[in-house]
Amino acid sequence: MAGVGNLSLVDPQDLSWANVGRHPLGAEHVGHSKATTLAAKLQLSYPHAEIRGFDLYYEEVLSKEAQILEEADLIVCATADWEMESLLNLQRVHGEINSPILYTWTEPHACAGHAVVLPSASPCLQCGMTLRGEARAEITKWRRDTETRSEPACGAVFQPYGPIELQGSISMAASLALDSLLGKIQRSIHRVWASPNALLVEAGGDWSDTCEMDIRDGKRAVYRKIGHGRRTIFARSAVQALLAQHCFQDWRLRTTSYPHSRCPQPHS
Repeated sequence: MAGVGNLSLVDPQDLSWANVGRHPLGAEHVGHSKATTLAAKLQLSYPHAEIRGFDLYYEEVLSKEAQILEEADLIVCATADWEMESLLNLQRVHGEINSPILYTWTEPHACAGHAVVLPSASPCLQCGMTLRGEARAEITKWRRDTETRSEPACGAVFQPYGPIELQGSISMAASLALDSLLGKIQRSIHRVWASPNALLVEAGGDWSDTCEMDIRDGKRAVYRKIGHGRRTIFARSAVQALLAQHCFQDWRLRTTSYPHSRCPQPHS
């Protein structure tokens, strides 16, 4: 486990059939708590570590298990829940939480992944997001009819990707988490993973206007600068995708300037 000796998993949901295709737990665990069941499975595999699961909502964690956040060397937030992420971000900004936070998410169809580690209260997550929780530096773009697909009869919508498409984003986020735990991160960092161009095209997407790709021989792409100024993101679409990073502070410089060193709320 790369030296990680204590791991707390928090998720209020039970495993559903829709989760099985891209979750470490299998069909035999459908209907069971994601957090407690996965914690028990990992504990069997790594008996030297202390691994706990909590089937709680974030608000319940704050009232019942606040020591989880107080004792953490790193908080990893991969919820894709903007209300919860906003609350966590506000607590960090106002000094209620002192641990570094890593946020990670994917763009539609897992054709791009992001991981942001924030070791201090400023800049904060909102610096790189709109008020609706949309990233300001997305590298793919989609027509509305291509972002999701509908299941027959029931009206539910989904995005047809699995663990293979997710591996690049997962590896990137895990690597950044270890860098933070090992003390290699001294300032806010944003890393971006770009999928092979063929995957994006097959899913019906395209590179965003800020991420221009030049495909050569259908196999490789020339990476260009994303953004502007001295610090830039680089991304490349190829069989071996490039992990790119830039200082998260740049987003704040590109969007607006603030009179205080601590991020005001709300941002525009």
